[in-house]
Amino acid sequence: MNKGQNVTTETPHSTSDRARAEVWELIQALVLGRTSPERILELFYWSDDPCALELARASFSMSSEARATLRAFLAAARPQTISVKIEPAGQLVLSSSDITDHTAITPDIDEKYKVSHR
Repeated sequence: MNKGQNVTTETPHSTSDRARAEVWELIQALVLGRTSPERILELFYWSDDPCALELARASFSMSSEARATLRAFLAAARPQTISVKIEPAGQLVLSSSDITDHTAITPDIDEKYKVSHR
């Protein structure tokens, strides 16, 4: 190690302390009314479901057009009517009995759906 080089070691205890501090901050925000209870529960749900986070990350990585088209499809169909299959050529196919005419789905591709990648 070079002289003057800083070394930071993190123990499981310090990670646990940081997690407790974050939970405490969330509780304070809820109690003080800075964040709605619904928002806290929604954040907890998302953080507790790794699949949901993977889907969100994948969505953010899509082009604006692809994301808008997917959003339009999901908005037009009730979740229980959506089926998914993968074709032999590798295409992912989403379908819904709620959507009988694909021209009824009009993706709204504008600034509000664009994600900036930093």
